[in-house]
Amino acid sequence: MAAKSTEKRPENRHRFKTFSERLSEVNIDVVHRISRVQDPQDIDTHFGEGVQKWKELNCTQHFTQFYKEVCQKCSTYTQVVHHEAFLVATLKTHLQVPDSLALQPLLDLVVQLARDLQTDFYPHFGEFFQLLVPLLNTQDTDLIEWTFTCLLYLFKFLWRHLVRDVTQVYSLFCPLLGKDHKPHIRNFAAESFAFLMRKVRDPSDFFDFIFRDLAENPDRSSGVGRLLFEMLKGVQKQFHSCTAKVFPIMLCKLGPAAAAHEDAGKVALPWQQVQEALEDTMQSMSEFTSRGHAGVIWEALITASTEVHTRWREDQTASQKSHTAGHTDHLPNQQDQTDGQQDYQTANHQDRLLRLVQVWVRHKHGDLITSPDKLCQLLVSLLSDGPYPGESGTTLLELTSDLLLSQKSSLDVIQISKLVTLVRDSGYSRQQVFYFFRRIFIINMFQKDILPTFLHYCISVCETGDETGDAGDETGEAGVLQVLTQLVLLKRPPPDSGATLATWDRYPLDFKDIKKSKRKGQSSVSNQPKPVQLILSQLKVVPVQENLWRLWAALICLPHVRVTDKDNLFQLLQGLTHQLHGAAKSSPQSEEKFLYLLSQAVFALLHHCPPEQGLTPQCSGLLLELLRSDYNFVSKIS
Repeated sequence: MAAKSTEKRPENRHRFKTFSERLSEVNIDVVHRISRVQDPQDIDTHFGEGVQKWKELNCTQHFTQFYKEVCQKCSTYTQVVHHEAFLVATLKTHLQVPDSLALQPLLDLVVQLARDLQTDFYPHFGEFFQLLVPLLNTQDTDLIEWTFTCLLYLFKFLWRHLVRDVTQVYSLFCPLLGKDHKPHIRNFAAESFAFLMRKVRDPSDFFDFIFRDLAENPDRSSGVGRLLFEMLKGVQKQFHSCTAKVFPIMLCKLGPAAAAHEDAGKVALPWQQVQEALEDTMQSMSEFTSRGHAGVIWEALITASTEVHTRWREDQTASQKSHTAGHTDHLPNQQDQTDGQQDYQTANHQDRLLRLVQVWVRHKHGDLITSPDKLCQLLVSLLSDGPYPGESGTTLLELTSDLLLSQKSSLDVIQISKLVTLVRDSGYSRQQVFYFFRRIFIINMFQKDILPTFLHYCISVCETGDETGDAGDETGEAGVLQVLTQLVLLKRPPPDSGATLATWDRYPLDFKDIKKSKRKGQSSVSNQPKPVQLILSQLKVVPVQENLWRLWAALICLPHVRVTDKDNLFQLLQGLTHQLHGAAKSSPQSEEKFLYLLSQAVFALLHHCPPEQGLTPQCSGLLLELLRSDYNFVSKIS
């Protein structure tokens, strides 16, 4: 038997690549591989040299036919200029040949003709652009690369002329940014046009033109966001040198101009679409850069937010003065409505800015936060100067919680305590503040540094009185009950079985009453902090379907609070167990719910009362009866 060869078989270099893999290898960056353009009079024609080169490289019938038509008309620069119309028409004709095998040389020759003609070629740019766009509707990655490379070279050689009519060029180009084109087409289109955008002398007016187009074509928001990113993108995770100048201008487009005269004669931009575009820009930048190169972006964001906040305070001051003057004169003041509208628009501008900041704060748990102290200082300023109206206030609290949740922000305890206290005392709605606390429940240091402030807020809400009591209400006492239940279920859920009772420990919901001095004549129950009174009051309500959620929440929270009057608590729980037992027997359809509540009531009874007091003969008999007859109850407590 012949021995197997020990020689290593050569590796197969021809591996199948998917369309996505081939797209990732496409490189249309021509900026760094273009030599300086020489004077056409000093050299042979680029077009003629290209024709001769491709004659040897492409011997297809399609190119051979093209070569026969133009070879006698492009030997010298004078011939090229003289036969300009013929050469342009011939190129256009052959670019439209179906399934042509000569597209690569033809696209290259379009560029060479532009190099020769330069200014004279510019009038033909739009015609060639319309011919190049249909070539992008293909799965051939090589053809996509050739086409976009051709466009980039045209931008490079004709940019001085294109910049003068950049709005018209963008009108030709912007359909490629729409969602009707595939993502790789939008990305390549953005990369191509970004080179030209950096050459624009007045980026502010050009941004206005781009963003106004989004009002009629909102599907281009994502493409415009990518375009703006490519404009700011540099090399090696750095940003382009134009970023420090251009990015603040972009941020100004998220709201009304700082001065009223700047808006004169201008149509308001579609700010919602501008925000969507810039959010895509921020997302792309966060994935592109690193912490060491993110400083220029943070500086612009914090500066823009500070300026808008200053303007918002000025608008509020002016509005208050105008409102006071109107009441003094006892006449309707039309200026009040104008100032109020300006105040609202400025607040919305701040909201959009904060949403952009959120993108970077949330990226990789705060990996891009270069100046947590400056960001914390900004949030302190925004929280200290009164509540922002509507969604802007919610966004501000979300951003504050995002900063607290970020694992790489390196805030100290004093800064964290300052932010949480400001949120508590900020004057925002109860629903907004409860939402803020819910988001930061998962912070590791919540129990030590944030829980006292949270419990103080719950007490203050209960002290100011209850609001509606619907199950979906998130304000007043109902909101306190809901948020306390969510905290307990997250930190110390009820034990799953009797085996875990020995290791189970309460979560320290140790309320301290705001009013430390006790009034004479108060009962022992009224001496309890208001949230504890709220929990105990739910045990007195007859358990019916409508209020079961309140009873359930009270029983979940009860083991975690301190109750001074154990005898009263024992009476309440003992009566509740019998009521739940009776309700389970009389309502077979809701039997499982009542038995679960009964198990929680027994658990709270055993937790707060010693066994000799909690397990009375009457209670023990009830439990034994349930254990013998009802398997569902056994499954709830075992």
